[in-house]
This record gives sequence, C-alpha cells and structure tokens, in this order.
Amino acid sequence: MNAILLIIISSTILFFVAYKYKFITLSIYIIISGFQLTFIERSSDEFYNLTIYKGFKARDLLLFTIIIAILIRLIFNKDLRTTLKPILFPTILFTLWSLFSIIKNIPAYQQSTVHEFSEKYLFIFAMFYIIVFFDRSDLKKLFKIFTVFPIFLVFIGAIFNGVTTGWDIGPAHRYLHSSINLLLIESLSILLIVNKYFFFKSKIISNFSIIFIVIMSIIDGHRSVWLCAASIIFFFLFLGEIKIKFQHAIIFLLIAFSLINIFATKKYDITTYFSERSTAFIDYKSDENSNWRMEAWIGAMELFNTNPITGQGFGGYWYDLYFSSGKKVGYFPHSLYFMTLVKMGIVGMLAFLFFSFRIGKYFMHGIKNLKNIDIQTYILRIIGSIGIINVFVYGLAYGLEYYSWLLIGLGLLSLKKTNNGELLSRDQILLLK
Repeated sequence: MNAILLIIISSTILFFVAYKYKFITLSIYIIISGFQLTFIERSSDEFYNLTIYKGFKARDLLLFTIIIAILIRLIFNKDLRTTLKPILFPTILFTLWSLFSIIKNIPAYQQSTVHEFSEKYLFIFAMFYIIVFFDRSDLKKLFKIFTVFPIFLVFIGAIFNGVTTGWDIGPAHRYLHSSINLLLIESLSILLIVNKYFFFKSKIISNFSIIFIVIMSIIDGHRSVWLCAASIIFFFLFLGEIKIKFQHAIIFLLIAFSLINIFATKKYDITTYFSERSTAFIDYKSDENSNWRMEAWIGAMELFNTNPITGQGFGGYWYDLYFSSGKKVGYFPHSLYFMTLVKMGIVGMLAFLFFSFRIGKYFMHGIKNLKNIDIQTYILRIIGSIGIINVFVYGLAYGLEYYSWLLIGLGLLSLKKTNNGELLSRDQILLLK
C-alpha cells in the first residue's frame, strides 16, 4: 500500500510539473530516460532499472505523467488538434494496433504486456510533448537543451567512467552505451546546423564537441552509430549543408587518432581495433557479436512465422527465442524490424511504417521547397529528418531509441506558425554571408 501511495503522490507532483514547467520537465526526461545509460557499460544498471512496484519502473512514472499531460492539453485545445491533423490518422492507427497487441495478451501475461510495450515503444508518444507545450518562441532554449546540455552531461559521465574504472579501451572496455553515442551524434548534428544559421554561435563549444564526440564514437566502436553518423553526413551533403575538404578531414582524423592513442593502453592497438570493428560490415561471421545477431534474427523469424499477420503480442518478453545452438535468449533480438514483426505482426509493422513515413514525408516536403519556407521551419524539419533517419538506421541492430523521437518531436514543432514575423529563408541567409 505504501508503494501505491508513493506512486500516486509522485504522479500528482510530476503531472503538475509537466503541465506547468515544460523546460524542467523536458530536461528531467532527458536525464531520467537515458542519461543513466552513460554508466551502464562500466557499472551496474540497477538505477536505470529501478522498480517501484510490481515491475513499474521509476522512469515509467515520468513518461506516463507526460502522456497524460499531453492528452489533457489536446482535449481542451482545439487549435492543437488542428495543428496535428497532418499526422493524426497514422498516429491513431498505430496507437490502436499497439493497444490491441497489449490487450490480447493480458490474460496470459498480465502486467508484463504493458511493461514490454512501455520499455520498447511507449516513449514514441513523448515526442508530442514538444509540439503540444512548446512554441517557436522557445527555440533558442530548446536548441540549447538538445545540444549543450546533453553533451556536457555525457562528457562529465565519460570522465567519471574513466576515473572510477580506468582508461582502457577496446571491445571489453567501452565507455558509453550505443544509445548515448547516438545521442552525442544527434546533438552534434543539431549544434552544427543551428550554429550555421546564427541561432547561437560558439566555436569553442563546437570544436570541443566535435573532437569529444568523434573520439568517443571511434573508441567505443558501435557500428550502428557509425552507420547513423554516415547517414547524417550524406544527408547534409545532399542538402548542400556541408562541403568536406579532403585535407581538412585528414588533419582532423589524424588529431583524433593521436588523442585516442595518448589515452589508449599499450595492451590494445587502436588501429587494429578499428579495423576489426569495420570488417564485420562485409563478413559478419568474422565477428562474434555480428554472428550472434544473425542467429538471434534467425530465431526471431521462426517466432514471426508462428503468427505473421497479427504477431505474438506484448508480454512474455523473449524467453521463447532460441539460437540455432539451442541457447535460450531473454531479450529482444537487437533489431527494430524483427522486434516489431514478432510482437505486432505484418499489420503492426505496416502501421508503424505508415506512421513514421508520414512524418518523414512531411519533413522532406518542406526541405525540398526551400524558397517557400523560413529558416526556422527549414532547421526544424532537418532535425526531424535526422530523427527519422536514425530510427531506421539504428533500428537495423537495435530497437527504438527515445532521443531520436524527441528530435522528431522538435521537427514537428514546424507545424506551428512562427510568432517572430517575417523570417528569411535559407537561401537569403546564405546570400548575406
């Protein structure tokens, strides 16, 4: 009873904060939902998985109160419902199928149906907090929350990891979880694009962020994050936002590798490490981790074939998933696509793709019409597009990631009209430079 009372009191307080103090809520959500993963590679994840009552985790409490605040604001604000009209139908469709995939398994798995959905999908809906509670006038503060704030937090966390556990690098000595490395790449992308168009400029912060994030991305060796970074670079090249000079790239990489080798131990050669991590892209059998994933995907497909149309539904987690070796697996098979197909079936996958592609189409439509949109809208849709790209690229080897969906939410803020009068377009700003 004490635990239930604590949940009720905490939920009431968090709901009041979520409804009245949007910047505090967003900052807390970034910390609670992901920052703890900064330490998970080198220490216990007990705090991240802190259970309050019967599997109900601490981070779930904030997420549920945020979603309730979103729903209440939408119910009493017709203008907001009108603003969200372009993505309303796919959102409702995906939501209804998610509810079906939860409810159908309640008799068999009870609360674990809700737990699993909350763990893997529910945070998608937190993106609506940004468009529901924020306006264009909040952009400067929002850009700082999405750039300087998380980069600084992770930097402190990485230093803490090094001081408390040592400075060794290599496959067994990663500093940061892949989702935190992805967060850094996404934050850096936003920082570079907003700096380019005068929202706030700081060469010191930008240069420090680039060096720090490149170093962490290389030494941690998360190949899914490398793919996301490459995708973002190609996206920026496609838009004409960056022009890479070969000599500058060589100098920068030499500096990065030199700094890495200063901190690397003599027990591990960084060049060998980088080469070994890259080889798996063309020969998965040469890498133990990649081979493990392939076996997990084969096992997931066997589960998918048992109920391909509607899926198995949520609950039960993955304790029925076996490798070809007969080893039982107790977690999802490291893939958004296999996870969704197994749990929600072909119908659920199509609903998710329709929901995501509808949002992505909105972003790209605005980006292609450069002369007809203002610079704020242009930047917001770029940020949203980065989120969408990372959902599908990162999803090749992992599930969904909460921070990418916050980027999508920031991109959706472009649905709201600007309150700053007439703004220049991208091309007009570039002509002034």
